[in-house]
Amino acid sequence: MNGAESLVRTLVASGVEVCFANPGTSELHFVAALDKISDMRAILCLFEGVVTGAADGYGRMAEKPACTLLHLGPGLANGLVAARDQAIVELRREKLQKETAEKPHKVARVRR
Repeated sequence: MNGAESLVRTLVASGVEVCFANPGTSELHFVAALDKISDMRAILCLFEGVVTGAADGYGRMAEKPACTLLHLGPGLANGLVAARDQAIVELRREKLQKETAEKPHKVARVRR
């Protein structure tokens, strides 16, 4: 077992079942480990923003963690920017929910 297989097995043992990936050539050992270990499902995405968005959406819908595999350097930077944007949207959503919950609601009457 190599380091990549050990990492995938650790993720699986931690409850991670899905890896959204945009791999490059430097991640081939990890890609091979994803293929070898059947408990981890790999989903190929074509852009780092999609990878992080898909992992975020999966986590929210399935209420389970997901992992991402990104290129080193610019790919990681793109993924981090997308994750930051998703966090900002979540903060705005929470603020809006709080503001809406604090205000009394008026019931509109329909005239006939």
